[in-house]
Amino acid sequence: MDVDKVNNSIGLFYGRKTVSSSSTEGDSNAFNTYCNAYESEQHCLSILAQLLACRQVASGGGRCYKVDTEMLLDHTSKQAVLIKLCHIFCTVVVTLIAAAMSRIITQKMSSMLRCRHWLKFFIEFILITLPSVISVNIANAYVEYFGCLAVVLFCALIWWKKCDQYVMGREFEFGRRPQVFTLLRATISYLTVLCILAIDFENFPKFFRKTHRYGASLMDTGIGLFVFSMGIVSQRLQKSSQLNRLLLPVGCILTLGLLRTTVLAFIDYRQDEREYGVHWNAFFTLGFTKLIGTFLSAVAKSDGQLLALGLFVLGIHEVALQSGLQLFVMDSNISRDTFATANREGLCSLPGFVALYIVSVHFGKHFQIRETLTFSDLKKILKSLIIGICVTSFLVVLSVTSVGIARVTCNVGYVVWILNIAAGMSFLYIVVFDLALDTLWPSSPKMAEHSDRDSCCILSNHMHTRVPLIMQAVNYNGLTFFLIANLLTGAVNIYLKPEERNDAESIFILMVYMFLTTTAMFILYKFKIRIA
Repeated sequence: MDVDKVNNSIGLFYGRKTVSSSSTEGDSNAFNTYCNAYESEQHCLSILAQLLACRQVASGGGRCYKVDTEMLLDHTSKQAVLIKLCHIFCTVVVTLIAAAMSRIITQKMSSMLRCRHWLKFFIEFILITLPSVISVNIANAYVEYFGCLAVVLFCALIWWKKCDQYVMGREFEFGRRPQVFTLLRATISYLTVLCILAIDFENFPKFFRKTHRYGASLMDTGIGLFVFSMGIVSQRLQKSSQLNRLLLPVGCILTLGLLRTTVLAFIDYRQDEREYGVHWNAFFTLGFTKLIGTFLSAVAKSDGQLLALGLFVLGIHEVALQSGLQLFVMDSNISRDTFATANREGLCSLPGFVALYIVSVHFGKHFQIRETLTFSDLKKILKSLIIGICVTSFLVVLSVTSVGIARVTCNVGYVVWILNIAAGMSFLYIVVFDLALDTLWPSSPKMAEHSDRDSCCILSNHMHTRVPLIMQAVNYNGLTFFLIANLLTGAVNIYLKPEERNDAESIFILMVYMFLTTTAMFILYKFKIRIA
């Protein structure tokens, strides 16, 4: 066996090329072909594929893998990637800060707003939407500063109001559906709807656009967080009678996916096939994820076993990816002449999303202990969230330095990244809303109902909520919110040409667009009309 070839193989595994004076030009070319060692461009081969390729080169064997010249590794340093992940999280947190500001201001104006829900809705819309819109385009470079300022002001408020002296003696109304779920789900829907139009403007940051190989961006979080928000309010399948509640929502989602594919084919609109495939789309991923994930959850004998089940599915999926499946997904030289090859992105990422869904069901069950919690109970939840944040943060760093993060395959790096964002947002929402705001400015639906009986207007309980009214309305019809936003996005792209708009025009168009979508949701919520 040629020692120089073995040295070259070792150099490949550690990401460098070993040059030997005794190596022939043919050997060097063979090494470059099989071993992912081009000096001008580095390719994303799995660890197992690299080992197999190096072994064949070292033994003088034939071709192992056909390397796709588009599968390039990002030349950004690992440290820069981690900084980018933190920047994405800070961008998401802006909406949380805006929601907290809205809650404080409207609470201070409660005497004026308690019978004027349209006025409250409009104030909340300005306070929440304007910072969110600005944070994803013209002022995105300053989100870290805004976040740090908010943390300082929040800590000063806690110290000034002596919140820590009151919080330990009170009880916390979590209920069967904790308000943190509503806040999380509304935030995810709000940012997703905002970004699907904001991406069409020139001032939308380029590094926030979806990746098609490896990498992480703000747009990449959409489908993963949607799966998470779907899982935290789902139940483990225990009885066959529960299938009736499953088939209707899954059927609706899959029907929407089929309609989208049919309409796009009819109008000959070419979508980016590198996202989900030729015929596949996000609706199919969401529908089949819920269907398969619910059936798999029946394997678990208790809610506590859901975490192990989800991790087992994720482990099997990652082994398959590292065994060459990710090469099949990402190699653009593979023709799309069959259904499997044409939709390989959507099909091959499905097990990863199913694993994320099952873990999310376990995550949701962890919060649903009792309707009323003591401070000790809440501390246990916060401690478990802190542990979850630390574990997922470590796994994210490990993934960035090893297997990478890939939405297109929903690999282990992507799943733990989504869970890290979700755990961080959950922790912040509980600390800000449940611990701080509900202690300093308590707001109870029962108290609101009692006060309204003595006034000139009697309104239903569902309009009195600790969560901002606009976020409650968005969460009430989340899928409808998304569908209306898609229709308006198409109209804006056809008639307003967003790519030609300046900063001021883009802000105005996005604000009008968000106002129309949220107003529709508020009307449905006001009259308790639930569509989807």
